[in-house]
Amino acid sequence: MLQPENAQTGDAQNPPDDTRQAQPPFVPAVGIAMAMRCPKFERCSAAYCPAMGPRLGGKHYKGESVCSYLLESVKPDGQTRLRGYLPAELADPVIRDGLRFLNSTGPLQKPLKRASKQGSRMESVKRASASRRCRPRETGT
Repeated sequence: MLQPENAQTGDAQNPPDDTRQAQPPFVPAVGIAMAMRCPKFERCSAAYCPAMGPRLGGKHYKGESVCSYLLESVKPDGQTRLRGYLPAELADPVIRDGLRFLNSTGPLQKPLKRASKQGSRMESVKRASASRRCRPRETGT
C-alpha cells in the first residue's frame, strides 16, 4: 500500500512497498451490455467501439481495423440501413460517432472518408445472398 509520507515527500531511499500492480480500468456494465448487443461483438477486432461510448470505446491508432458499422454509417443511405438493421440504442451512437469522426481530424477520419465514397458492404452481401438463393441447384448426375 502506498505510504502517505512516502507519497508526499517522494523519499527515494525509502520507496513505498506498493508494487503498483496494474488493474484493469473500470468498465460499467452498461457499456459492455450495449457492446454485447452488437451482432459482430464476438468476432470484432476494432480498436474503437462506438457502442461503448467515447470514454470507454477504446483508442484507435492508424492502421488498426475499424468498426464495420462505423464505416457503414458514413456511406450513402448508410444511416437508414443501420437504423433498420441495428437496435436503436446501438444505431444512434454508431451514427453519431461516424459523423463526429468524419468531420474531425484524427486517425479515423481517413478510413471514414474513404468509406463514404464507396458502396455499401451490407447491400452487396444482401444482393450476393439473394442471388445464391435464386440460382437453381445443380445435381450431381
